[in-house]
Amino acid sequence: MKTLNNVLFDASLSPNTYENFQVIDYIDDRYFDLEKEEDITVSNGEVKLEEENGTQKITWTISDLRTGEEPQLTMKLKLKEEYVSESGVFPTNEQPQITTKIKNQEENVSTTETPSIQSEYQVIYDSNAPSGCTVEDIPSNQYHFVLDTVEIPSEKPSCNGYEFKGWEIVTDSVEEINDNYFIMPESNVTIRAKWSKVKLEKTMSGEVYSPSYLYDVIKEHAVMDNIASTYVSSRSGIQFGYISSDTNGKGIYELSETENDEFPIYYYRGDINNNHVKFAGYCWEIVRTTSTGGVKLIYDGEPGTDGICNKTGTDSQIGKSAFSTDNSSLSNVGYMVGPTYGRLSIDMNNVSDSDWVYGNDVVWDGNKYTLVDTVTSSTADWLHERYDVIGSGHRYTCRSDKSQCSSPVSYVTSVSDMHTMYSILLYGGDKVDDAIAEMVQSDNDIRNQDDSTIKTYIDTWFENNLLDYQDYLEDTPWCNDRTVYQKNNMDNNYVIHTLEHGLAFGINGRDSTLTLDCPDANDAFTVNSENGNGK
Repeated sequence: MKTLNNVLFDASLSPNTYENFQVIDYIDDRYFDLEKEEDITVSNGEVKLEEENGTQKITWTISDLRTGEEPQLTMKLKLKEEYVSESGVFPTNEQPQITTKIKNQEENVSTTETPSIQSEYQVIYDSNAPSGCTVEDIPSNQYHFVLDTVEIPSEKPSCNGYEFKGWEIVTDSVEEINDNYFIMPESNVTIRAKWSKVKLEKTMSGEVYSPSYLYDVIKEHAVMDNIASTYVSSRSGIQFGYISSDTNGKGIYELSETENDEFPIYYYRGDINNNHVKFAGYCWEIVRTTSTGGVKLIYDGEPGTDGICNKTGTDSQIGKSAFSTDNSSLSNVGYMVGPTYGRLSIDMNNVSDSDWVYGNDVVWDGNKYTLVDTVTSSTADWLHERYDVIGSGHRYTCRSDKSQCSSPVSYVTSVSDMHTMYSILLYGGDKVDDAIAEMVQSDNDIRNQDDSTIKTYIDTWFENNLLDYQDYLEDTPWCNDRTVYQKNNMDNNYVIHTLEHGLAFGINGRDSTLTLDCPDANDAFTVNSENGNGK
């Protein structure tokens, strides 16, 4: 019906009506069952399901069928249980018989060309070998059941003089889950290797060579960090609780715990000058490699007139700013920031001479706060209030001579020589630890609610300078660790008279271990949420 001759035939003649058109077929009961007649649908005519000699028989009678029409019958068959996990080709029907009569011409034909269902299909790996190159390590072809989730191998084939650029599915209409998985369709799938030619360069002596990957260059010069070496005097390796020096690490090192990984981690430590690269027309400094063979870089300005990357100071900066211009809340810390947390400043010179009550803790009864272990001080004696009361850990106050108050209660975070007191406001039973948790330990959506000033600046710079280079970039996490390891003036037991110290973030400087994991996934900044916060 779809050929040109048939189309022309149908167009040139008036359609004729069949006096009779009937199809009789039998289910191939070796493999399938038709559970009920309602599992058969037809676009025209009537259908009947019955048994004949123990085999399911379908009789489809079509009335008023005209030439050129294309009636359809669809049936829902159930594959027998013993074949569900078997590979093979399963015929659904045995031998359709078609009886027709049109214009006194009768015909009775049968065919063995019946529909069949194949349970498995092949995934074919096409090496796509460049001219003159023999590809090695190509995965072998595999069979998979229909609807299986198929993983594309992570192993990389090799071809001398060419760089493997990944796999591409060339079969049409394959449902891809992500870059590494797809759903097996009812057909074979061909996956083709992609290659790019490695550029050849000449040395000053005229020798032609193929440049190495940056990862390989770093690897070639690295030393294990758990042994004594040129700049490491301890036989157990680098002591991470102490700064870099000529005896405690200065150079390129391999992180010993990753030694057996596919891509061990190599990192730069200390006062070094051999970690400069040029990329996208700018200078960068290498920080370390990644677990997938990438290299983490930090911007380092533009090359000089001699083409060398040796900038220092402001020349090596994209820009300079605070994380956020809003300093009303400790939650405004980080590459992305959370909602503000109420902060109050009071000029004690403007407070009428009266006694204020301070406590080193509070109790909430559902309606009001009660100060615990109270001390009373006169606001007129600011030095005494600052040093002996607030400075000794009595930080909670109702800002009056009362020891009880409804929300909010103040927790003093810092004071100044100019008679200014700064505090955060707590409501509904919250204490200072609750405030810390909400500000910097809350969930992803709260903590990373807004872009910081820095992130906005860098995003704009990226859009203007690096969009054409995204194919070279890896979406690997950059960690903005907001782990609180020291509360300082947010801790009642932290006694200091100036009270100018805020929360301390990150790992303790005397931690004797080195970790490259981001402690909290909410602080691991990535584009894709599969390997970080996706923010």
